[in-house]
Amino acid sequence: MNTNTTNPFLPPQGFTVPPKLQDLARPKIEVLADFIHGCSPDSATRTTATAALTLGLWQTHGLALTTPPSMLLLRPAEGESDPIDDFVRALIHNEDENQPRVQTEGPFLHAPIELAPKAMENAFRRRQKLGEHISPDNLGRHLEAEAFEQKFRAAQVTSYGYGRARCYSKAWHSVYGLLTDADDQLILRLNNEEDRLAFRHDLLEEPEKILFPQGPGLNLFPTIKTVSISGAYSSESWTSELARTALSSGIPFFVLPHVADSPVPDSLLNQLRYFATIWQGTPVLPVAASLRLPYSKWIREYHVALRKRLAAFPVPAEFPTLQSIHQLEKVCMRIVGVACDATTTQEQTLALLHDLYHHTLRGLVIGMASYIWFGVGLLPGEGQEDVRMKTARLLCRLRQNGPVTKTELLKNILRNKRDRDAVVEALTEPGLIREEGDSITAVSYEHFIAGLYASDEFPAVENRWEDASGNGSETTSEPG
Repeated sequence: MNTNTTNPFLPPQGFTVPPKLQDLARPKIEVLADFIHGCSPDSATRTTATAALTLGLWQTHGLALTTPPSMLLLRPAEGESDPIDDFVRALIHNEDENQPRVQTEGPFLHAPIELAPKAMENAFRRRQKLGEHISPDNLGRHLEAEAFEQKFRAAQVTSYGYGRARCYSKAWHSVYGLLTDADDQLILRLNNEEDRLAFRHDLLEEPEKILFPQGPGLNLFPTIKTVSISGAYSSESWTSELARTALSSGIPFFVLPHVADSPVPDSLLNQLRYFATIWQGTPVLPVAASLRLPYSKWIREYHVALRKRLAAFPVPAEFPTLQSIHQLEKVCMRIVGVACDATTTQEQTLALLHDLYHHTLRGLVIGMASYIWFGVGLLPGEGQEDVRMKTARLLCRLRQNGPVTKTELLKNILRNKRDRDAVVEALTEPGLIREEGDSITAVSYEHFIAGLYASDEFPAVENRWEDASGNGSETTSEPG
């Protein structure tokens, strides 16, 4: 019995709020800060997870912000679940939304699920007969077309569900093409091996499905949809061919390499899922690319490192990558703006924006630098084709067969000493191999990624939140 007689809508006196609900009541800006600085004891994992969070939120708002970039998380282990991708999946993909359902309203009210495919077919065919363009003066024909369009959409929801994200392998229909909600946007999730195999096939054999995906628009005639990719691969299954093709696609495509093996804490996951729901429902201003990146020595170093990599990549990669990088700060501004409330100080707002932006930028640029693991960007320039081919062949041999001595290398693989020295230098400089006396060994993916994060070329992020929140006495830099 509720003993609170002053307000019957309040909980009874002595009522204890469940811990999960207490977590959801925390200020959203504190939730974001706790994730950025506390989602893992490993600083490299925190950077990767923060970049994944930013890109995931960017994708869920889609064209309301700007063209969303695609994202793949890469880690060493084959066949194991990726903990950061599991977090992103929980954040952006509500798989229950994609399930068939009997509707309780609309033109397909209480209709059985098994009748929906036929209803879609009939509505689609009859709308096509009316023609794509209907005269504005023909009101009756407009109403008839609208009825068919609404019937198709309602039957589509009954048969295939709805939602901003879908499994890649289940997103396309054999007749209609890509099925989306009315906004013609979709996040294509790589949740399992079936999705990854389908994506691999389409990227290599039918890239137009990803670059120019078509499906029924509002009037049920074919239109170009907007898609972004989200998922995870292992460093073994994401091959050089896939990496080069993705970079040559002309779409913004980022990889986030990491070696994390621990899941995001449940308390943070629940709080961020709640924030993601608020974020998706909050109108935001569109984002345009800034003419210049924010000025600081730290950002300039990362910009130089990025341009260095892009100069060696396929030409189509440069524009979409730089466009996304020049949009990133404003995207972070929108995210932090939604997280703030009336109690947030200006110092806290600027500190969180700094930390979110810098961690994300660091993760994206290190991801671009990691493409060299797949041979992309090795020995760029004209006239290097022969040495480049020998370098790739040696790297493959070392990874498959183990170490070789320099003498064996000169005797059995590279019979010219000048070529041998050039190849060894080209693989040693980016940290792909190491020399131990006379022996040459390929480094593991874990050591390669750890080397990138520890490199002086990619300095650590300065933690501004600690001071702004009153938890520290001085500004600190997280270890690389």
